[in-house]
This record gives sequence, C-alpha cells and structure tokens, in this order.
Amino acid sequence: MTEKLKSLFVVAFPGQVIFLSSGLNLLLIKSVGHFSSGKWYLAVPILTGFAFSFIIMTILNKLNKQKVILFIQYTSFLFVLFQFVIAYNEYGYYAECVFFGILLFPFLYSYLLRFKEVIVYFSVLYLCLNIYYLNGVNIFAQTFERPKFQHLNYSSKGNLSLPNIYHFLIDEASFETFQKIFSNSKFENLIEFDVFSNITTSYSFSMGSGYSTFTSKHLLDGDSVTAKFKEAFEEGPTLVSSLKELGYETVKIGNLPNTIKSDFNFRFEEYQYEEEVYKYEAINNIIVFLQLFKSKYTPFFREPFINQFLYPYTIYSEKYGFQKFLEQEERLSNKGRYSLIYLTSPHFPYLMDDNCDHKPVLEYTTYRSSYNCSLKMINQFLARLKELNRFESSLIIVHSDHGKDYGRRLGDLGNRHHPVFLFKRSNQRVGESFNIAGELLDLPKTILSQLDTPLVKEFGGINLYDNRGKKERHFFQLNPFGRWKKGFHYKLDEDMKPAFLGIYRLEE
Repeated sequence: MTEKLKSLFVVAFPGQVIFLSSGLNLLLIKSVGHFSSGKWYLAVPILTGFAFSFIIMTILNKLNKQKVILFIQYTSFLFVLFQFVIAYNEYGYYAECVFFGILLFPFLYSYLLRFKEVIVYFSVLYLCLNIYYLNGVNIFAQTFERPKFQHLNYSSKGNLSLPNIYHFLIDEASFETFQKIFSNSKFENLIEFDVFSNITTSYSFSMGSGYSTFTSKHLLDGDSVTAKFKEAFEEGPTLVSSLKELGYETVKIGNLPNTIKSDFNFRFEEYQYEEEVYKYEAINNIIVFLQLFKSKYTPFFREPFINQFLYPYTIYSEKYGFQKFLEQEERLSNKGRYSLIYLTSPHFPYLMDDNCDHKPVLEYTTYRSSYNCSLKMINQFLARLKELNRFESSLIIVHSDHGKDYGRRLGDLGNRHHPVFLFKRSNQRVGESFNIAGELLDLPKTILSQLDTPLVKEFGGINLYDNRGKKERHFFQLNPFGRWKKGFHYKLDEDMKPAFLGIYRLEE
C-alpha cells in the first residue's frame, strides 16, 4: 500500500467510525423503518458529517499536528468500544465509562505512537463494514406507505340492552402528574369520575401491563411476553372476549397490538392527515434522524427509547385521527358497544403542546404538555358524548398502563408503578375519591361487576367498588438498562411500600 493511500485511510478513519458506520447502522434499526418516503435524504447528514471530519483531518495532517491527529484517532477507537458495548445493550447505559478513557490519553501517548500503522488496517476494515451496511440499508427504498382515508361502512352489531363502554388507555401517564395538572375548570367533564389514588400496575412496561390488565394474570419468570399476549387474545378469557360473549360489539381505536381482536377495526393510521403534517417532511425526517443519532451515540445525552416507535406520525395521527373518530361517534351505536381507545401520549416523544398544537418542523414540548393534550382530547370526547346524550348512561374508564419515572436505586420505584386511574359508572353524577389498594388487573372484574354477569368469576383480582383493598400487590420493574433481561420483583403493601423479592427475567 502506497504512503499516499495509507495517509488517505488514516485521515478517513474518524469519519468512517463516527459518521458513516454509525449513521448507516442506525438506518437499519426499527425506528427508522417508519420514515415515510424513503431514506435518501438521510444520506445528507451522514455524508456531511463524514466530509467535515475528513476535511478537518486533512488540514491537521498538512499542518503536521500529529498529536491532535493521534488524539482524534484514539477517541475514535474509544467510540468503537462504545459501539460494541451498546450493540449488546439497547439503551447504552454503562457505556459512558468507555469515554473516561479520554482522560488516560496523556499517559498513553508514548505507547500509542507505536501503533500508528494499525489505524490504516482499521480504516480498511470500516470501509468494508460500511459497504456491508450500505448494502442492507437501500436508502432509496420506500419504507412507509402514507395512510389513506378508509371509508367505513358501519352497522351496529352489539346488544342494545347493554350500556356503551368507553375505555381510554393512555401511555405512561402517572397519577402524580395528574394530581398536579388536573383542574376542574380545564377538564370539567372529568369531575364526575371516581378517582382511584392507590392503584398500581403489575409491570413497568406497556405489553406486560396490557397483558395483566386484560387477563388479570401475571407473567411467570422466563415467559415470552409476545407469545403470552398472543395466546391470551386468541384463546381467552380476556376482558374483550368476555364482553363479546355478553353481546358487545368491540371497537379498537389506536396503535394497539393486532392481537387485540376487533369486530370493527378503527385505526388512526386509516385516517387522512392534514397537509400541515407533511409540509416540511424531509426536514422533519432529518431532524428526527439527528435526534436518534444523538440519542444512541452520544454518551451523556441519550433518551432510552431508541428502538421504539419514535417517528412523529404516530403522534400526529392521534390528533387528526382522534378528530375523525370524534366526528363519526354520532353514527356509531349508542348501546352495546365497547370502544377501546389508545393514546400514545403522554409518552415520549413530546410533540404536542397544552392545546394539542404542534410545529410543522419537529420541536419537542414537555411531558406535562403532552399529558395536558391527552386529557384535553378525552375531555373533548366526553363533551361530545354529553351532546349526544350518551355520557350519563355509559361506563367510562380512563387509565394508564404505568407511570413515568424509574427509581434511581434498588427499592426506589419512582412513580413507574403508579398509573392514573379514573372510573365513571353508568348514571353516575358525582365523582368520589377512593384510596382502595388495587391494581390494573382488577379492571375486568370491576367492569363486569357493573354489568352483573356471572362471567366475572373467570377473572382474578377484586371489584374495586367492594371497598376491600389488597394487603399486598406485586410489581415487576423491568430493568431500564436492558429490556427483556433481568428485572426486579417487588411486593407492595397497602401504602405502596416496596419489599424486594428477587430477580426475574422475561423474553420478548
């Protein structure tokens, strides 16, 4: 290999490691698969970063700044180690310690001088790696079909002697935040709801919580969450299957797993978005990509949700899709219908402000703003039910799958175990506050008890209106430092005081 070619690979090494391989690898993860019109424009930030790095290294080489060049190359090696660590740890925690190696550079400088030739071979290796990533990415492929409006030919299928049930499930809404933001003047239609302040979830993550909420069961150590979820909704009994057995028409609205079966399938993605959402589509996509890049590859500024559904159209669809559903509520049945309405917000990313407005170009708001938006949409929907004379006779539930914050130490649960939980019975006019020690898995028995059906016997848990709280509850804290690995099992007493019971694990 000629000296000029070696020099070329040397100056290219940092850019290949930090920008090319990292950027192309990022394009392979699930989150980026939801970009709407291909990924070609995402080559812009990747190539810009690489080019900038290459130019800087070339200038430094011409100025013979060998110590600076060696420092950048050494830092790039640390970045390689960091990438290997987060390859086995989705959230990237524990990897920050790699970057403390930078502090050792002055002590290692004399030794590093002996390994300058190694940089050439690593640079060639990364060239091969980037070719491999590029082959897998196919940045010009269409990855997401823009949702189209679907005309729904509706006819009632439910038992008209049964009251409507509206079940609002909002993601990551803690009870503590609800206490801070709830205002009778802002959310006047929620005044008639009973507020349960002592309800816990069984799991700190959505699928586990959903499983226990609809089945009144716990996942066992070593269970596959996906398999158990699928089994429950295909074989039952679940809250949904029991309501169907009673004669309910079941309607699903939102991005819930397809394993929750519906006779009549509303999906937010089926609705047309307003043009404003797509006004600056490419710019939005680049901004999201840069935020994903920051989240995964910067050591101290990451968000722990890198492989989740971060792309904003999910959130936008809630605003516009929810409005479509609201408009169509009038022509849906006023009896015998169970509507399961799922809202991603207030879960991250926070894109809506307090009034459910957003910027055409992505700009994050706050958890509290996103929470306010969710309650505002629910309050608006309840107002519509009152206009249609459906509010009073209906059974309405508003709750979250879990709270928001993890604790920082063993035994400190934060508020992850403490979801918001509101319940309005049929013909209820005044809401009350309840401090009964209960769980989300008590929901099936509580709802079915309101319908006075023997099917209530199929479920564990308690009827929350029996006024007999639980002496103990169980909470499984998913390890926030690595999903589907080891987690912590706690027993909670009547006052939510935790006792650590040991380690558990789950499979995806």
